[in-house]
Amino acid sequence: MPDAKKRKVPGLSEPDLRKVCEEVLGVKGAMDDGGAGGVSAETRRRVDELYASLMAHLGGPEVLNFSNAKVETLERLNIEQYGWLERKPDLKARITASTSLGQNKVWTSNLLYKHLLMLENQVHNKKEAASRLWIDAFLFRASAMLSPGQETIITPEHTILPIVISPESLSTLSGSLDYSAVIPRRRVAAPNFSADLQSLQRNVPFGLFVIEAKPFKSDLEPHIPQAVCQLFACAKHLNKRTIRGTLSNGRQWIFIILTLNHDSQGGSFTRSDIVDFDTKKDINGNLKIHRPWPDTIAAILSHWIERSFSEIDENDWFTDSLIDTDSRHR
Repeated sequence: MPDAKKRKVPGLSEPDLRKVCEEVLGVKGAMDDGGAGGVSAETRRRVDELYASLMAHLGGPEVLNFSNAKVETLERLNIEQYGWLERKPDLKARITASTSLGQNKVWTSNLLYKHLLMLENQVHNKKEAASRLWIDAFLFRASAMLSPGQETIITPEHTILPIVISPESLSTLSGSLDYSAVIPRRRVAAPNFSADLQSLQRNVPFGLFVIEAKPFKSDLEPHIPQAVCQLFACAKHLNKRTIRGTLSNGRQWIFIILTLNHDSQGGSFTRSDIVDFDTKKDINGNLKIHRPWPDTIAAILSHWIERSFSEIDENDWFTDSLIDTDSRHR
């Protein structure tokens, strides 16, 4: 049987045709829900035929991938930025308190700096795969800083099943996550841990912290829609209204909180400016890493992993500054 091919409708571009098809789908839904009383069987038949014809012209529903997400994708998802995350001014006191955490673990603060210095000196860092080595180091240190009794399971590269963009839409959104960091309900060895979202919904009370990795030193700003789309899909699958995550190239980090609307159709997010660390050479030409920023990044990660499904509170590293106070609670 030959493959179905898209057949153009004269005068309509593919995006316009999809909009028409989604409008017809909305009419079908209203009739099926009883919201169009008095509709004859003949009218229903004609609407069904029109919908089938439009779908044949389109060649099937549109499939959107996280990696191709743009600002326009967020608009289609009915997601907008409602504010900014601003670091609290008591950074020095917070760093002093957090640096001592996990000193009885392998990944101490000092080891983090030594490891980062080794990476800076020995790893060719032009590709995304290299940036993950830096991200790994921060995750290991953040895991060592968790509250007593809490353990993190880090899962690289797992697939997110498609979600429908909206009840009236033909389009789906799917893709893969670079990382998730979770705290399981009960202690389990990582090789025996099931990281699919259905299992996570049952077994992860504290969090699924999403991390999207990008090539080392790349500009992170254009990739924010991709990270937000990943958070949106995870929140929908896990039936969570709030979810936290980050976008990183290993050295630079943007922290993001997404809150779904009450009907779970769309939502709003707030984000930080870039939090990063830098290096310099001393008078002898030896590379040094600026303190306290690696400690700051690790501490925020650790705090957020334990609060992945929570909104900002007084104990957070950030306060949120609203752009539009009406957009958060629509």
